[in-house]
Amino acid sequence: MAGEIQLNGTTLATESSGDITLSDSVAGVCRAWVQINGASSSPHTKTAEYGNVGAITSTTSGTFTFNFDTTVSVGYAVLISASDQNGGSQAQICSTNGTLGTTSFSFKTFTYAGALVDPDEIFVAVFY
Repeated sequence: MAGEIQLNGTTLATESSGDITLSDSVAGVCRAWVQINGASSSPHTKTAEYGNVGAITSTTSGTFTFNFDTTVSVGYAVLISASDQNGGSQAQICSTNGTLGTTSFSFKTFTYAGALVDPDEIFVAVFY
């Protein structure tokens, strides 16, 4: 049974076949998250995902591109973390790389020593 959640006449979310979609009027919530294996070949293997997540690709070590399935507005926030349980390189520092675009954004992962690295676990969350 399809339905929707409203507050004061504004639709906040809709439900169809068990899937809930938040309205754009609800701001500041996590709309996309993904866990990937950064050491796998590009496009990287997604271990888990939710929401507006397209392919995660890379061209060089430690440099990744997160692609959205559908276009988003600018003004979103990104949270990235990484760890390297298998390789021991201890990827701990993550940083966006350039502009947060409407179809994608780039990010980098580094060791404590500042070397670019492909960690085996990368977690990305996008809020808008």
